[in-house]
Amino acid sequence: MKGRGPGKPRTRWRPRLRTVLLAVHLLILALPLAGISLLRLYDSLLIRQTESELIVQGAVVASLYRQQLLVELAAGGADPKAYGRVLVAPQVPDPDNPFDPAIPGLDLARHEVLPATPDATEPVADAGPLAAAAGGRVAPVLKEAKLVSLAALRVVDPNGVVVASSGDGAGLGLHHRTEVAAALDGLKVSVLRRRDVDDTPPLGSISRGTKLRVAVAVPVVRGDRVWGAVVLERTPLSVRQAVYRDRRYFVGGGAALLVAVAFLTWLTTRTLVRPLRDLIAQTERVRRGERGAAVPLEHPGTHEVDRISRSVADMATALEQRADYIATFAANVSHELKTPLTSIRGAVELLRDHMDEMTPGELQRFLGILEKDGARLERLVGRLLELARADVVRPGVDSAPVSRILEALAERFAAGGLDVKATSDRPLEASMAADVLDSVVSALVENARQNGGEGVRVRLTARAADGAVEIRVTDDGPGISEANLPRIFDRFFTTRRSEGGTGLGLAIARALAEAHGGTLEVSSRPGDTVFVLSLPTP
Repeated sequence: MKGRGPGKPRTRWRPRLRTVLLAVHLLILALPLAGISLLRLYDSLLIRQTESELIVQGAVVASLYRQQLLVELAAGGADPKAYGRVLVAPQVPDPDNPFDPAIPGLDLARHEVLPATPDATEPVADAGPLAAAAGGRVAPVLKEAKLVSLAALRVVDPNGVVVASSGDGAGLGLHHRTEVAAALDGLKVSVLRRRDVDDTPPLGSISRGTKLRVAVAVPVVRGDRVWGAVVLERTPLSVRQAVYRDRRYFVGGGAALLVAVAFLTWLTTRTLVRPLRDLIAQTERVRRGERGAAVPLEHPGTHEVDRISRSVADMATALEQRADYIATFAANVSHELKTPLTSIRGAVELLRDHMDEMTPGELQRFLGILEKDGARLERLVGRLLELARADVVRPGVDSAPVSRILEALAERFAAGGLDVKATSDRPLEASMAADVLDSVVSALVENARQNGGEGVRVRLTARAADGAVEIRVTDDGPGISEANLPRIFDRFFTTRRSEGGTGLGLAIARALAEAHGGTLEVSSRPGDTVFVLSLPTP
């Protein structure tokens, strides 16, 4: 048995998505089968099937017995309207609808199962000769019918005495049975009764091992009189026997369902698992550092996987760009710091080796170099911190009064000797904190002052434009050369490096503008350089 290595995290087993989908489909397949088993739906279906067959047989036997009894009554001179029992709830016949169907409705979930069928008892009175004669004519039919239907059939007279039977029991009384008493009142009754069986017959046997019997009692009615009743009993098929009888259909249906489950599993696997597997392969390649590995999938399968694929590709591209930016940024920082550090190190070495031999003037010159390079380092570190904050800044809910900020800037720079004027067509608001907007515009004005030369004039204008605020910083200096114009916003790009320029001011200004959902663009020609700062309105 292999143990875990030191420090190696325990890996929990997790099923594959393909296995989960197969299990879900099989569970869905099993649900109806479980429902049939738990709710006994199939049992109830077999019971109602048996009940329906008994109702049909009972109606036929009742009609046959009624016709035979009518013949006997006519031969004996008896009045049919005075024979039998009065119908408890006579129905008014509808000439437009002569049908009176009996709908099977027995259900194991809703109907009580009565005790086993009680034995026949001694009759309360002897069967009438007319009923006995009519029953004698019907009895052979019942005996033959039992050979086919397997049902026990009996016909009773108005007193519940058996006058015809498919087996034994003629002359005995059934008046004590619930269904018989109700039928003699004119009601069609179906009940469930227990059946005591100890053995389970073979599946192919005609004997049925169900522990229930369906009993149906159909009244023999003519007019408003009840002439007797037909009592039928039969054991329904057991679920085992029904399934065995229809085993070909069950096996075929089960095989078809399994094929459907396999197809659905394959389809969902192709739609979900394969794109996810391809996506995982892409992320593994990205993890190993392979560039351009994550691209949107050609066959994502679903809308959600397509969105995930595109998001992963965008994220990988952003990470590659960020890695390139960090590498470039680190190289530029290293280069920018290397020059003053080298100068400082050289000055320190000279001071250490020759300070005693230096004149006061030489000593002051070297100290000045140290001070100048130290100040440059301080400015560079400060600008780097400003750039870092600009890269991660998130716009808030602050807004800045553009017109007032431009006027304050013009006054401040004018006090320093720069020709600056500010104009605005009306009071405007920009979605940017006031101090941030002041910093951005100040960087643009300072750039014009440093690069415009003596006597440069700067104009600040603001106007509303398509739901945004457009701020223009214009100067009439010599302009920016065509070679330098595309690089003007690059980090560490400066034409004033010898004068202590860091090349980060315009980069910080654009980063702040873009972080607030705005833009910063430039156009230039001799005598007309324009920086256009566009910011959304609150």
